[in-house]
Amino acid sequence: MKCTNCGRLIVPVVALDIDGVLGEYHDHLLHFMDAYFGRRMPRGWNGTGDWEDFLNLSQAEYREAKLAFRQGGMKRTMPVRDGAFELAFLATQHGAEVWITTTRPWNRLDSVDPDTREWLRRNNIYYDHLLYDDNKYVRLAQIVGCERVAFVLDDLPEMWQEAEAHFPQRSYLLMRAHNVTADEKVRRLANLQQAAKVMTENINQWKGMAQ
Repeated sequence: MKCTNCGRLIVPVVALDIDGVLGEYHDHLLHFMDAYFGRRMPRGWNGTGDWEDFLNLSQAEYREAKLAFRQGGMKRTMPVRDGAFELAFLATQHGAEVWITTTRPWNRLDSVDPDTREWLRRNNIYYDHLLYDDNKYVRLAQIVGCERVAFVLDDLPEMWQEAEAHFPQRSYLLMRAHNVTADEKVRRLANLQQAAKVMTENINQWKGMAQ
C-alpha cells in the first residue's frame, strides 16, 4: 500500500515497550534501591496498589531513588530479557517499522535519554524510532495514525488500556509478577517467544488487509 500524496510505501508499525518488556527493569531497580536505601526492599509486588507503598517509600523517596538510578547510568546495565533481540529483528524481517516506546524519565530535562540508546545498541535491538512520552500511545497514534499500528506490547495494565483505546485488538500485555492482577479482558502474552508469534500473525494480517 502506498501513500496517496507522496507515493511512498506504507508499512505496518510495531511498538515495543522497554522497561519490563525488553529489559528486566523492576528487578534491576530493586537491587539498586537495596544499596541506595541500605536495606533489602520488599519483593513480590503483584501490581495491587502503588509500588512505592508496597516498598514502604514515600513518593518523594521513590522518585529520588529512580532519579539516582538514571543519573548513575544504571539503565545501561539493565539485563535484557530473553527473546528481546529476536522480537525486534523479526519485526524488521517482516517489513514492519519498529517504534521503541517508553515514558519520559521524571525530572529529566533532556529530550533524549542517551542511556536508553546505549542500552539498545549494546543489546543489538534494532529500531526505527524511539518515543518518549507520558502518554506514549496517544502520541504514537498522533504521529503514525491508528491504522498503521499492527502490534503493541507493554507490561503495565494502564498503558495497555491506553494502547487498546487507540489500537483495539492489536495491543498486548506481557505477563510479569507485577501485572497478574490485571483485568481479565486484557489480552495477555506469556513471554517474548509467544509475543513474536502473535506479532508475526498481526503483521501478516495487516499486510493482507492493506493490499
